[in-house]
Order: sequence, then structure tokens, then C-alpha cells
Amino acid sequence: MKPVRYDGLNWVERRRVRTAYVDAQGGMCWYCRETLACQASDWIVNKPLKGAKFPEKFFEWPVHLHHDKITGLTIGAVHCHCNAVSFVYDEVPEMKAKQRETPFQRHRQGWADCRLCCLCDQRSRVVLARGSIPCDVLFVGEAPGLSEDAVGVPFYGPAGKLLDYIAGRSLPAGIRWAATNLVACYPREAKDTDDHRPPDESIKACQTRLREFIGICRPKLIVAVGSEARDWLDPKVRGALDTGIETVSIVHPAAVLRAQMLVQGLMVKQAVLTIKKAVAGRTDYQESSRGPFVVKFGKSGT
Repeated sequence: MKPVRYDGLNWVERRRVRTAYVDAQGGMCWYCRETLACQASDWIVNKPLKGAKFPEKFFEWPVHLHHDKITGLTIGAVHCHCNAVSFVYDEVPEMKAKQRETPFQRHRQGWADCRLCCLCDQRSRVVLARGSIPCDVLFVGEAPGLSEDAVGVPFYGPAGKLLDYIAGRSLPAGIRWAATNLVACYPREAKDTDDHRPPDESIKACQTRLREFIGICRPKLIVAVGSEARDWLDPKVRGALDTGIETVSIVHPAAVLRAQMLVQGLMVKQAVLTIKKAVAGRTDYQESSRGPFVVKFGKSGT
């Protein structure tokens, strides 16, 4: 993505450039390297801004177009709070050091070149996770698809957009969620079959990575997305991963998109009700005053 002069853009051009950066970054924040589909991490949101004043409605727009204060050139798309923190602490070394020291950063660096199974020779990128980490609810799918393999973000394509919709409809405001898969590499299609199912050996090899990520997320609820994830997260099944965490299962969004249009709405409704039922009545979710994330791409000076 080629940088452009920020002050030379009107609000329509800023919106266009911002959207282009979001796509180029695979939906990840340039500053904190976390997904733009959720608000920034708590340590960023709660960071004192030392009395700095920002334009009216600055924090009402979740995604900002960030630019260099000296050159005036655009840098990337960021969370609104990351934009504010970057403005105040841009030259403080410990800020970037703190980012590198987060458990998920270490997790991502540790598994960036995994060679534990045969899928490492088939992938383009290692696809680990997206969302708010740690989280209250963790969605676990089967394997990355072609879109995810291209950008390195799970649930990135049409099925991912549907999962975002299901999560938005089923989870109360303030509940943080993240998503990952049983395996972190795309199982490319064999020449003689349309089956993209990862081999059992790869799923077993990736259990160490998944168990580590669950430990970082510390979820109160795990949602198995699809029948394959359901079976491998069922402690009653031999060889499955016993997390000790309450687990429910929903239909995979990709299966919904392949179904007839007449039943798609019913499948989505059932998934939403399943998650709502699991969440209802629980009081042990992390406290958060932040509401649901809604991306606004309207007229704004940021």
C-alpha cells in the first residue's frame, strides 16, 4: 500500500484509503497487530493519555487512518484508541516493548514456522487466531480456507463474515471473543478429491499449539464450529482435546452458505440460540464497559 499525503485527502478519499489499508493489512490493526473486528486490548484502552485533547467524536469511529506526524504520510488503519496512544506515546520505547512481551505475541512468534506435520509444506501462511485476547468466548473451527491461507487470518472470507454476524447477534455487549482452528495450516485440495479435511495426524500434532492458545485466552466458553471441531473437542471421544471448559457446538458458517437459501436462516438462528443459551445466566465473564464493535465508514476527520 503506497503512502499518500493525509492532509491532502477529503473525507471521501480518507474513507477509501482507510478501507484499502484494512484490506491490505488483512483486517489487522497496524499498531497493535490485533484484529480490527474488535476493539483494542484493555491495556491500550486503559492507557492514560496524559491530558491530551482529541477532536470531538474522535473515539466514536472505531477504525482510524493513521499517519506520520512529521511527514504527514499515511501509515495504516488502526483502532481509535491505538491512534490516540500512538500520538501520546509514539516515542516511548517501553510501549513497543510491552507489545512484544504479550503472551499472544510470543505465541505467534513461536508458531510462525511450525513444522510439526505435513501441512507445513502445503500452506502459504500459518493462520493462528483473531479477536480479543484474552477472551470470554473462543470459537474453534476445523482448518483455514483458501482466503485465510492468503492473508493469515482465520475466518476471513464469507464464512468469517457470517461468524461475525452470529457472534454479534448471540453475545451480549462487553463479552470478548476470539477465533482459531484445530489446525493452523490450510490443507490444500488433493488432486483426486474435494475433501479439505485435515488429516488426523495434523490435528493431533496441532493440539499442543491449540492447548497453549486456550491457556492464553482463558475462555469461559468454547464454541466448536462444525462437526469436526465438535468431535475433537469432545472429551468423550478418544484422542480428543479435553480442555475442561464448557463447550457447545454450532453449524459451520461454510455449511450454512452451501445450504439451500430456504434453510440458511433457520441454521443461523439455531446457532445464535445455542450460544445465547450457553451464555445466559453466567456471571463469571470479564468485566468490560465497552459496547459492541461497529465499523463506521462515514464522514469523519480521522
